[in-house]
Amino acid sequence: MKTFDIETQTDTLNEFSFAGNQLERAKAHDCVRVFRFRDVRGNVSALPKYIMSAIRAAGYTAHYLGGTTYSYSVIGLAVTTPDDERCA
Repeated sequence: MKTFDIETQTDTLNEFSFAGNQLERAKAHDCVRVFRFRDVRGNVSALPKYIMSAIRAAGYTAHYLGGTTYSYSVIGLAVTTPDDERCA
């Protein structure tokens, strides 16, 4: 079974190398961690279940921040708030 470790497989905003306006998007969504994954075409729901489960279990919500067409997506993680519908 595959696993995803938030602490080792994601970076803080200071550690990650952003392109374009990805950092501004991360700050707009209050993201605290970020990682690069295969192209999900802007749809974080397309992330594999084991990754989404790890994100939710760690108390985060995923946000699409950008990426390159057909290559990778940049996903930001924000601390989950009680009114966030995506963590249900």
